[in-house]
Amino acid sequence: IPVYNEENNLENCIKSLWKNSSSLEYNLKTFICLNGCTDNSEEIAFNLQKRYPKLNIEILKSKRGKLNAQKKIIKNIDAKEDYIIFLDSDIEIKKGCIKKLISELDKHKKIMIVGAFPIAKTYRGKNYWKKIISEILNIRSKHPSWGKSKYDVKEYHPYEIGRAHV
Repeated sequence: IPVYNEENNLENCIKSLWKNSSSLEYNLKTFICLNGCTDNSEEIAFNLQKRYPKLNIEILKSKRGKLNAQKKIIKNIDAKEDYIIFLDSDIEIKKGCIKKLISELDKHKKIMIVGAFPIAKTYRGKNYWKKIISEILNIRSKHPSWGKSKYDVKEYHPYEIGRAHV
């Protein structure tokens, strides 16, 4: 989980991951990679590490940038046979999501990576500026027909609860 200034979202992301881990036969290793945070994300990450020992959370630090965080995480993975699932720190996943991803990867041995656009939460407040920004930021998920993809990934959308925005 690459993290950049996600103090308001990280706990919900980890909580949803914890809910997913209860039905898995796998031992999870969870990496939280702080990449240039200037908020309380680091303190929250260490508290979550203590609160969710089953997730086996390891906290890493990298230079700012999601790709830098992902590279750092990959360098810390021990075995090549492991499943690697990247989550953004501002999402919550539904129970069963990881189990479904693993079963799909097991069923289709040629698939090495799966990606999908998240379905954004709709801003329901009264601030018009935030409504406009929310619409702009969420354009891809609210209008999926406007995007192009080689494969149809709609079946994976129900496994994400949504993204936190604005």
